[in-house]
Amino acid sequence: MKPRKNPSFQLDRLYDWYGKNQRKLPFRETRDPYSIWVSEIMLQQTRVAAMLPRYAAFMKKFPDIRSLAKSSEDEVVQAWQGLGYYSRARNLRKGAQHVLTHHSGNFPVQLADALKIPGVGPYTAAAVLSIAYNQNVPVIDGNVERVFSRLFYPEAKGRSWFKERAERLIAHTNIPAVHNQSIMELGALVCLPGRPDCESCVLQEGCAVFRAGGPELARLVPSPRRESRLEVRWQFFAFQIPTRGEEAFCVLKDPAVPFLKGQWLFPSTMRLAGKPRYASPGLGDLTSEASLPVVKHSITKHNIYAQLLVAKAPRAIVKACEPQGRDKNGRTRSLSATPKSGVEWQVLRRSDLADFMPSSLSLKLIKLLDQAK
Repeated sequence: MKPRKNPSFQLDRLYDWYGKNQRKLPFRETRDPYSIWVSEIMLQQTRVAAMLPRYAAFMKKFPDIRSLAKSSEDEVVQAWQGLGYYSRARNLRKGAQHVLTHHSGNFPVQLADALKIPGVGPYTAAAVLSIAYNQNVPVIDGNVERVFSRLFYPEAKGRSWFKERAERLIAHTNIPAVHNQSIMELGALVCLPGRPDCESCVLQEGCAVFRAGGPELARLVPSPRRESRLEVRWQFFAFQIPTRGEEAFCVLKDPAVPFLKGQWLFPSTMRLAGKPRYASPGLGDLTSEASLPVVKHSITKHNIYAQLLVAKAPRAIVKACEPQGRDKNGRTRSLSATPKSGVEWQVLRRSDLADFMPSSLSLKLIKLLDQAK
């Protein structure tokens, strides 16, 4: 199918460039909405190279919406290990359950219905509908905004402007899947944030910023989404619990924790922008026996400086983690120390920590703990 000529730009050149230069990615070789949906969620805040092997493993374990909807939250989080931002995994599972219940397991065709799916916002909905169903719904992400900021310099300002211009452009094509992906690919490979490759750009002739000042000016026109990052100081405590044989540590799930909700974490305290933000229940007065190096980590708009301290467990935490029986693998059975708050405690052997605490931040802390042996 040949694209109709666009009156604003010679986008047929961009489509040809995309056909010859696009990265060969597995989710571009399918029109299956579920596969595209999973890939788009995984690619949020994650580089393609880091996402690809986990995408393949995830799709093998959960090949369709029904298998994902019928899975447990722990299974999905475990399969998400290494990707971070675990709320994406939990919302993806909730979204699959929603689609199974309300749409018989088929990703909806209507935009309004797609936007009702947990974890699906305008970007994800547009990506799935345009790529899987060939609908003229524009995708707007950081790459698209950066390309538009340079193409339409200096008028490109504000979300409403980007939305209006994106809708106007996509209305002139009958291949919206190629249209959306080609603009995003141009932003990912050529129209880069600080070092745009203007000389090889197929839209060079129609680019306002290039005509006004070339690559030098383009470098000064970044994506409009630059935002300051907040500093978070997060102290975790490795409370060793007396056991026979292998070392064991007390961990908890606390719905009140600001980040990594639903994850098993070491008990902790947190300061956000210099102010107290969170403290695990039962900490009381602590005396640190040893502190390990600070680990730097990023979550959304936050720079996290995390430190793991080895400390003597307060009596309240010792009591919360007292064995209440063991599972078939010999692990202390988890229990709820404070049912009303939904806090759960569990004792984990050192060798089990990574399996139960798969977030990137926890794995960094566990590595420090292992190195300190």
